[in-house]
Amino acid sequence: MRRAFACVASLSALAIASGGVAHAEDGARSDGGIDGDPIIVLGTRIVEPLADLPPEDVLDPDAVASYGAGTIGEVIDAIQDDYADAEPTILVDGRPIPDRGDIDGFPPEAIERVEILPQGSAVRVGGAPGERVYNVVLKPSVASVTATVSHRMATEGGFSDDDLEAVLTRVKGRDRLNLSLAFRDSSLLTESERDVDRTPVAGVDERPYRSLRPASRGIDMNATGSMRLLSWLDLQAAGRMNWARDDGLNGSAFAEPLTTRYRAQGGSLTTTLLATSGQWQGSAGLRVALRDTLFRFDNPETATATIGRFRSGSKSRDLGANVAINAPLVQLPAGLARLRTSLDVTQVRYDPRSTYANEYTRTDRNLALGLSLPVLAGPRFGRLTLDGDLGRNWLSGGERLERWSLAANWQVRPWIQFTASTGRAQMPVDPDLLTTRVYSIDNISVFDPVVDETVYATLIYGGNPELRTPRTTTRRFAVSAAPARKINLQLSTAFVQSTTHYQIGAVPPTGSSLIYAFPERFVRDASGRLITVDSRPVNFGAHKQETLQTSIAATIPLSGAKQGVAARPQLRLNASHSMALSDTITLQDGAPAVDLLEGGVIGVGGGRTRHTANGTIAVTKGTMGLQLDGYYTGVSLLSIGTVTERDRLRFGHKFTMNLRGFVGLGSIFETSDLAKKGRLSGVIANLTKARRLTSSQVGNVPEAYQLIYSDPIGRTVAVELRLAL
Repeated sequence: MRRAFACVASLSALAIASGGVAHAEDGARSDGGIDGDPIIVLGTRIVEPLADLPPEDVLDPDAVASYGAGTIGEVIDAIQDDYADAEPTILVDGRPIPDRGDIDGFPPEAIERVEILPQGSAVRVGGAPGERVYNVVLKPSVASVTATVSHRMATEGGFSDDDLEAVLTRVKGRDRLNLSLAFRDSSLLTESERDVDRTPVAGVDERPYRSLRPASRGIDMNATGSMRLLSWLDLQAAGRMNWARDDGLNGSAFAEPLTTRYRAQGGSLTTTLLATSGQWQGSAGLRVALRDTLFRFDNPETATATIGRFRSGSKSRDLGANVAINAPLVQLPAGLARLRTSLDVTQVRYDPRSTYANEYTRTDRNLALGLSLPVLAGPRFGRLTLDGDLGRNWLSGGERLERWSLAANWQVRPWIQFTASTGRAQMPVDPDLLTTRVYSIDNISVFDPVVDETVYATLIYGGNPELRTPRTTTRRFAVSAAPARKINLQLSTAFVQSTTHYQIGAVPPTGSSLIYAFPERFVRDASGRLITVDSRPVNFGAHKQETLQTSIAATIPLSGAKQGVAARPQLRLNASHSMALSDTITLQDGAPAVDLLEGGVIGVGGGRTRHTANGTIAVTKGTMGLQLDGYYTGVSLLSIGTVTERDRLRFGHKFTMNLRGFVGLGSIFETSDLAKKGRLSGVIANLTKARRLTSSQVGNVPEAYQLIYSDPIGRTVAVELRLAL
């Protein structure tokens, strides 16, 4: 924490709200806030805990259309960028929803407005301290069909993909329904279609038989809806089904290709009763999820000169039930103290009839209790709220997991706030990591960092039943400011410190430190050549990280036109930067720490990048816009070689730009009813065809880290047509 108070500041995230008390008429304003600054008040019924917090900003249909989004979920993501928020909690028509996915798929044409509530408002309805509330107000009546078709292709050839989606939407007051069907298809990309340098095996060019990306196909069906039962009670439901398949190539043997095939299908259904009455909110829900995966692969049988067909996979079933209550506790001088509690019971089961996975059943009983205490409220000292949460998870095997968190949120003025939090959490291990059947695939191209060469080896995959439960401690201090409301200027910075004990990770042969820490996982023949890698997950020691995150966002009107009168031209800017101050890990208890910023590694590729950044510049006017996105990844290092003969690989910085333009077809074909709500979009991704250059201190760059592998697809061009009827 020694750096925490030297560099702090950050914007908080987004939030949640729910419906019940009327605000004033649309367009009205009233004096409010901590220092009496005028705040917008609109006529939207919203849950009573938020009734005294008018929105600080309102986005009308023109503002929503200026994002060029295809779904409400994309609109919310864009608003997050503009307000430098992290993860909003969402209300729909002033009432809570069980999951953001229940509204994400609706078309943006269904939005009447989006109300942005002040920072810190979410805690009143069970959200995190410092978070905002986004209230998505839908039009009273909507009946639409939306169709979207897109095609993307690589300018270097060899790769393309297509997407089709149809959406049916109905809204009538508080009743709503959204049905969607989506299909995606992408082509196989092989090494022979790119400039890959690979040494022939027994005189055979392997590149046509090795895929950089598999051929992929998928279908997704979604249905979400809400129905009013009583004035204070709603029933919400969501159902999802999906199918996916990938087909790849893993080299050749005996003049035949070695194939890999992945198949997955699944579905889920959730139903939730949501109740709001005055200051009280409650929910009760049931859920079920089924999933079936199958992985088939070929291995050469040298003794018989044939190719063996093998398979692995799993079938799973998740059942769950939950109850949650958010209630007033006691009226304090600074405001109403609130209590929140929830109980969630989940059973995860791998069907014993499956021949692909080990039998496994686990029941989790999760109890949580939270308290929110307003300490200060007034124009002189601002608003100060303290929050605490406790949770305990009882697993059926007898293990007991605990978590706790404490947070303070101080809004000194409406335009600036400070947030500090600390907490510790133990989360149960994913059943897949524990129970997946062990299997091996031959002929995998891997880099051996000890001898500095790329070899073909057997990789062992599967679960590890000996995994321990990770425990993470996090501390965060942040400050955020909005000093210029007229241009929606948002500034934030945050210092985050985390320590994870028993972190779970795979053991790929990417760095020398991993091989020396887990020598039993790497088998060599008599000549010292790496022939087998056991990459099943393990527990590492302690992983410690310190990060400084900063962001800035602004929306600048380019004319004097008012919202709702004309589609205003505007300039949208946002940028964020993350700097890793430190990142170390002990691979095993008692072992020395490995610096991931100086060549250590625990995953695939290079070590940790110290600097990452992204930003957006967009000029929009109504349904037309041009947007440039930039993504920066800094230098990272990877230590290889033996103790006496060390080498270091340097993965250079990479700056990628994407250019997107969109135009409403109604402005072009004014007399066409079909084109009235249509939109044509175009995207050029990786505009400059940037790839990450790898260099070596003392030798040649290993075959496994050549330039093309950093981005096999390269620059792509995409066109999308969207019609709303």
